[in-house]
Amino acid sequence: MAVKGSSKAQLVIKADHSVRSKVLAGVTAFLVILLVVGAFYLGLIKSDEAGSEKDFEWASLLMRVEDAEKKYNDLNNKVLIYEQDSIVNRQANELVRIENKRLREKITELEEAVAFYRSVMSPSKNVRGLRIARLDLNRTKDDRRFSYKFILTQVAENSRYVEGKVTFKVIGIQDGKVKSISHQQLISDQENNSIKFRFRYFQDIKGEISLPDKFIPERVEVIAESKGKGAVRLEESFNWLIEEV
Repeated sequence: MAVKGSSKAQLVIKADHSVRSKVLAGVTAFLVILLVVGAFYLGLIKSDEAGSEKDFEWASLLMRVEDAEKKYNDLNNKVLIYEQDSIVNRQANELVRIENKRLREKITELEEAVAFYRSVMSPSKNVRGLRIARLDLNRTKDDRRFSYKFILTQVAENSRYVEGKVTFKVIGIQDGKVKSISHQQLISDQENNSIKFRFRYFQDIKGEISLPDKFIPERVEVIAESKGKGAVRLEESFNWLIEEV
């Protein structure tokens, strides 16, 4: 039965979702922050690990470079030593070659001298009388001036002194023509251009001559004339050959 004028108060309970939402939001935020921080530190750890690996690789590479440089320097030093040894060996070989060449030339010169003196002191029956044994020509500091030496010998038993004079001329080409120049024209000392000899076994005739420009010498003709009893006139022709010193 309804009673007018009276009413029942109804109690309505509603859940306060705002607090829950705030708590959840706070927890979520905390978790997010925790994840971010964890990720950050994890990144740092990974970065440190990667950095450590790179540092290790870099240190290893530096050690390999240093080792390669050391090996290069060692090889370079060995090459320098080998090159120096090679230079020394070449120089030593060249000195030995030059000395051997000089000795061979000296031996040849001595053998020729022995043969010459033997021919003078112990002549054979086929080579007797006055002879022009040889002619030597050498350069001087002046390109157009040359020294000469020829040897006169007398091959005979119980040789007596022989005397006389010597003349010679140089034959060559000048301006495309054959030209003959006497020794009087080639010797600068005109007062001493007469070449005389007097010897018993042999005598060296020495001097210097100057050739005119554009004159190309080809041979030398030497004339020796003795005087007195059994006088003879001897002519010999020699090719123009310069001895290289």
